Amino acid sequence: MEAVNQFLHQLKEDQKLRQELAETLRVENDWNIATHVAEKYGYKFTSKELWETIQERQQKGETWENEPQPAIRAENASVQLDNFLTAEENHKLLEYAIQHQSSFVSSLTVDIDDTFHLSPNHRRSLMLETRADICELIIHRIHQVISDVRNQLLLPSFAISGIDSSLTAHNDGHFYKLHKDNNSIRLATREITFVYYFSREPKPFTGGELRIYYSQVKKNLFAFKQIEPRNNSIVFFPSRYLHEILPINCPSQNFADSRFTINGWIERQVGSSRGANFRDLMLTLMVMISRSQKVQMLSSFGT
Repeated sequence: MEAVNQFLHQLKEDQKLRQELAETLRVENDWNIATHVAEKYGYKFTSKELWETIQERQQKGETWENEPQPAIRAENASVQLDNFLTAEENHKLLEYAIQHQSSFVSSLTVDIDDTFHLSPNHRRSLMLETRADICELIIHRIHQVISDVRNQLLLPSFAISGIDSSLTAHNDGHFYKLHKDNNSIRLATREITFVYYFSREPKPFTGGELRIYYSQVKKNLFAFKQIEPRNNSIVFFPSRYLHEILPINCPSQNFADSRFTINGWIERQVGSSRGANFRDLMLTLMVMISRSQKVQMLSSFGT
């Protein structure tokens, strides 16, 4: 797949090529056309080879940036805001979760062939399909603060295509091992992950901290920031960061004493006409691929 990597390297460096590919994708609306553009520039490969190379690089954590990224310090790795909702709204969410205990199901993962399955060695928690008005409490507030949050995370401005969310519960012995939230082609447009915490007070559990690995120090060694799951607080961090939920200790094992969250992802709007930007162009390709191929690398929903 060397030809694909050489083509992607030139695409990253050559604005004229990016503009030509972007315009061709806009007109043809078919990601396979990229191979024809590449051949004009002397690169010959199949659509399958292009897809496999992009998929492999995305899985390895490729960010598709063509500009140097700022060095991340701990204070820029995440943003946590306290008292995010009113006390009344916070209580409403807690009551809603407790009243719907019987509707919670074990959290799933989804693999390469879009098959959902349990993965108890990787993730143990419960999740609930939630009414839109419940999540809207969070989403409405997110829109009010997202600009400041994005600046604190040192992220460039981007158009938001949507905000996806779900409700989860973690009780005694639950955890979520190391993962990313945008580590597949279908999920590549996720830019910012958020987690809103709500629980009884005083806090009836210990553990359950969110650990965010934001900067590689040495091979297989990352600096991390640990987030306390404080009631009525919300944390934001870039979806590309590795993160995990540490095991929960809930002595009562009472469902109402769980660590509850509404978590979700702020997704980037992608348009193939924005070809001057390498990252937008690559996201356009990945969105087109995900719509035409039933493909998704192992990825989990919920944090």
